[in-house]
Amino acid sequence: MRFCPKCRDEFQDWVKTCPDCHVALVAELRPESDPTSRPDRTRRASKSAKAKEPLALVASASNEPEANMWAGILEDNGIHCMVKT
Repeated sequence: MRFCPKCRDEFQDWVKTCPDCHVALVAELRPESDPTSRPDRTRRASKSAKAKEPLALVASASNEPEANMWAGILEDNGIHCMVKT
């Protein structure tokens, strides 16, 4: 298994880059007590603060991983989003 050093998510070996963080995956994670390995939670925490903004359909995905990929791209560009399954 491979891991994202930023968000600490786990991926299959064929995945080379985290679809949310856009960083190269690693074979092992540093211990969580290491301050450089802590996940960036500011993006996820800001979602609830923006819940009252109007929604617009931006894309339709054929599966949940694809939808999460698009959500990551939008969030990385400062666009708050919601994935509806």
